[in-house]
Amino acid sequence: MATKHLGLCESDQYDKLKSYPTIPGANICDCLCADGNFHTPFLQTGSIKKNASGQINSYDCEFVLAGETKNFELTPFRTFLMYLDVPNTYTGSDWVTATLNGTKMHFMLNDWHFSETYTTMSTFGTKVTVVEFLKECLPVLDSDIAKRLRKVLEKRGVDVHLQCAVKAITQNNGRRVVTFADKKGREQAVEASQVLMAVGRAPRVFDHFHNAGFEYDVRRGITVDDHYQTTIPGIYAIGDVNGRQMLAHAAEMQAKMVVDHIVSPGTSEGGEKFPIPAAIFTSPEAACVGPSEYQLKADGQPYECRKAFYRANGKALAMNETEGMLKLFSESGAGRILGCHVYGAHAADLVQEASVLICKDTTVEQLRQMVHIHPTLSEVLLAAAEQ
Repeated sequence: MATKHLGLCESDQYDKLKSYPTIPGANICDCLCADGNFHTPFLQTGSIKKNASGQINSYDCEFVLAGETKNFELTPFRTFLMYLDVPNTYTGSDWVTATLNGTKMHFMLNDWHFSETYTTMSTFGTKVTVVEFLKECLPVLDSDIAKRLRKVLEKRGVDVHLQCAVKAITQNNGRRVVTFADKKGREQAVEASQVLMAVGRAPRVFDHFHNAGFEYDVRRGITVDDHYQTTIPGIYAIGDVNGRQMLAHAAEMQAKMVVDHIVSPGTSEGGEKFPIPAAIFTSPEAACVGPSEYQLKADGQPYECRKAFYRANGKALAMNETEGMLKLFSESGAGRILGCHVYGAHAADLVQEASVLICKDTTVEQLRQMVHIHPTLSEVLLAAAEQ
């Protein structure tokens, strides 16, 4: 029913609004289409009232900005921009349209999305070297899970250098040479045919956003409240553009919450009540929902950690997918489930079940009493609860 109130602001509507800059909300069209192109998709709700001649008399509607991300080209990553002048050196967006013709690739990582890319290229037979500035790859994951996944990838031929800082990217006889220093300051150099600088993503915002009047930050995105409404009432920002959760399913949920707030402003609940699950489609998969063990310790929250391994699961054995582990975090004493981090086949599916359980405030004891089909990988989650 709420979707009846939601309509796409098509080009003809945009032209009419742009012709009437004094109409409230018209500047939002101008700021989003400064060069005639829709950089940030947006939705318009409500109605535009016209007179008998078809001219706009009054305006009664809201706008929902649905943005995306761009490459992180800000301090402290601005140093890397000079390397883009070196041929076959790409940012994340450039990589999508790049022609891959080499056998060796080098990844500068601070972005877990591109772990999927380099594991795919490695599977295709490309020699991959990863330089990671942090202590461990994939910081979004529990460190134990991330370490085990990295070990699997290293066994498959991916070279990973942790706690290393890139110093230079140069050319040598038509090949790229990446020079980096480890945590002790010792320098190493690696040759590659292509280099990908996946050093993070940022919300796609533009300087002309100030024309719309709402607050935004070039690093963190558009400022929104618990209902994803900007600092101007009637203008909302969902998805990557608000910088909260740069995931498609998070944006979809934010959109639903915005529609609820527009239709029933006095009754809808704001904010993300539950943690947003995330998946990394490497091979094997990794996924998580809720805090990691490190985060629980840092917050000083009492917890219990339970583990289960794929090698003890009948379906995993039948699939020949015995590499994997699940960690389940809960309140002390078989209490409420707080989080779940997994690597292994169909990890995202296991985390999805855990996410539902968290949303329903399920306890470990209640999970133990839930029947799971045998043989299925979902029994890995049950096995963890039974520890």
